[in-house]
Amino acid sequence: MVAVSGYVRGCAHLRLKFPLERIELLYNPIDTDALASRPSRGREELLGECGLEDDSIVLLNVGRVSPQKGLVYAVRAMPAILARHPSAQLVSAGPTPDSAWLERLKAEADALGVAGRVHFLGARRDVTDLLRACDLFVFPSLYEGLGIALIEAMAAGRACVATDTGPIPEVVTHGVDGWLVPPGDADKLAEAVCALLDDPTRREALGRAAASSALARFQPQASADELARIYESVVARARGG
Repeated sequence: MVAVSGYVRGCAHLRLKFPLERIELLYNPIDTDALASRPSRGREELLGECGLEDDSIVLLNVGRVSPQKGLVYAVRAMPAILARHPSAQLVSAGPTPDSAWLERLKAEADALGVAGRVHFLGARRDVTDLLRACDLFVFPSLYEGLGIALIEAMAAGRACVATDTGPIPEVVTHGVDGWLVPPGDADKLAEAVCALLDDPTRREALGRAAASSALARFQPQASADELARIYESVVARARGG
């Protein structure tokens, strides 16, 4: 068995009673070539397409719009964020398989008086450009297998505020290459976002460290080499080698 994170490896052992020594750990890689490519358009043009002002502070989330992703807590954090950073905009880029949940999120934003500051773009083909254009990446998931969108944001050099749950602490080292908050806590999420928006120097330092970490740990070639090693070891065991 191959697990995409240490967390998944542990779950497979505890819940499926699979022997740990038979579970290999292999993190999913990211498309480093896409992240290294030149942006197709500049920040101002991209923000204009999304209906945002040039001076917007863009808080980006990338991922499927579903309860698992915890976006509701980012919406609930917006009033506190806007009180300190009035130009903040929460932008969600990702498919919406559950239209009822999307409508609930919109209703929540409306009830909080932040509907004009929360934007649902749907599935996008220009996520790399969005990552480059954002000021901060927010990843409030309640649970994940690994969190590829988070890793891609880190590789793009963006400071990230993510939840301290499941495998995410394997990806983010709190205070070193990102910031971790408790899952399901809008207040703590707002505090962390505001703290990083208040301190551009720290935010930029976290972004640089995030890129260095993600690009070093989630390279496609290294993943392919490790997968080949796993296959070779399985074949060797099957042959009694």
